[in-house]
Amino acid sequence: MTREDRIKKSLDIRLSGIQAGPNTAWQVLKAAQEKEKPMKKKLTFALALTLALVLAGVALAASLNVFGLFKDDEVKGKQLSQLAEVAQTYGETITKTPQTRPQEMESLDDYQKLIAKLNAKTFDFTLEQAYADNKTLYISYTLKVAKPEITYHEGQPSGDFEWYAEGKRWLDDRQLTGDPALKQELEEFLNQPQARYFTFYSPSLADGASLLDGTDLPIQDSGTKRLEDGTVQGYTACRIPESVSKDQPLEAVMNIIYGYIVVYQDEAGYKEAFVNNPEDRGMKRLTFTIARNGKTTSLVGSLSHQADTAEGSYTAQAQAFLSPVNIKGTVTIKGSQAWIDSWHKANAMMDDATGTVDRIYDYVLYAGDTPYVNKHGGISLKDNGDIVIDLDFDAPGTGQPLHLRPVYRDGEIMGEDIVLK
Repeated sequence: MTREDRIKKSLDIRLSGIQAGPNTAWQVLKAAQEKEKPMKKKLTFALALTLALVLAGVALAASLNVFGLFKDDEVKGKQLSQLAEVAQTYGETITKTPQTRPQEMESLDDYQKLIAKLNAKTFDFTLEQAYADNKTLYISYTLKVAKPEITYHEGQPSGDFEWYAEGKRWLDDRQLTGDPALKQELEEFLNQPQARYFTFYSPSLADGASLLDGTDLPIQDSGTKRLEDGTVQGYTACRIPESVSKDQPLEAVMNIIYGYIVVYQDEAGYKEAFVNNPEDRGMKRLTFTIARNGKTTSLVGSLSHQADTAEGSYTAQAQAFLSPVNIKGTVTIKGSQAWIDSWHKANAMMDDATGTVDRIYDYVLYAGDTPYVNKHGGISLKDNGDIVIDLDFDAPGTGQPLHLRPVYRDGEIMGEDIVLK
């Protein structure tokens, strides 16, 4: 993945506010500020110290259990709660320190001023917990930063900006969501005919990770929550390739993307730029040694189904990996050409897709008589015509026989279960 691709993907920082179109996801948060009510009763020094220590302990516990912050997530809540129990605690912090350089700001152009402001920025990234088994690396983190910063300016920005996108009207190309007050504020600003621009700053963790040797760890899942002071707490899950040794710790590398998004608009159209520090190209590199503290159990199963018609006959091969967190894997189906045609029409969202031959769309996991819904459910088609269904189930209770039941257009079908062993 190129530097530009990483920047554009990482601008999807999951804040409420502004979200861009398909090329670059933007979101801007303008959090409401609440003033604390003054405490009327006086506290003795001893009592105040005791309360401070207790609250500090609660805050520390809350920060370390970032996985648990997402326990109410409708899709991944149970898995993240389980991760909070089995993950190893690290609490390791890396800080970007400000680079103070005496400069006369009045003598700088707008581009140089943004670079000077970037040099003065600071943030802390803390690896809270991590869990790595044979297949997946999970991390939870705290990114301590100030609140997202948005500023408005009249005229055209001066300096050596590199514009990476342009169009006729920014508001027509971007989908505005989130805070209604911010949406109205931005619309009113950009709807004026005079030349003007705004800048936006909010660091975020780049998608995915890598190893020191350059091995890519593609992102599989992530989530974030922003606190009132601007701090971001979140998690990310990355796939570990088969080529990575299972007996050695992971020397994991992550990156914080930080820089200014600049949008300029006049009567002729708009332009976008991303201003970053030339010394690190807008990426703060973070390296952590993470133990392989989890194991997976390989499960396989197969089925050859002969239907009344050739169109409905198929063979299926299941490969799954059971961990304390979940069961993940795939089912590879060799079906008829009619199934392949049906997949193509559904993938293209064609109007007549529902009129095609019925086929398998998903699987439900059964542990004994208890069903588990597939959290992923992705379907893809390989070059050789095989249909692949991705599996991601909550970890079931131990000791129960496991089997996968296919889901057709009208629901589950008994008699075609794949037994996992």
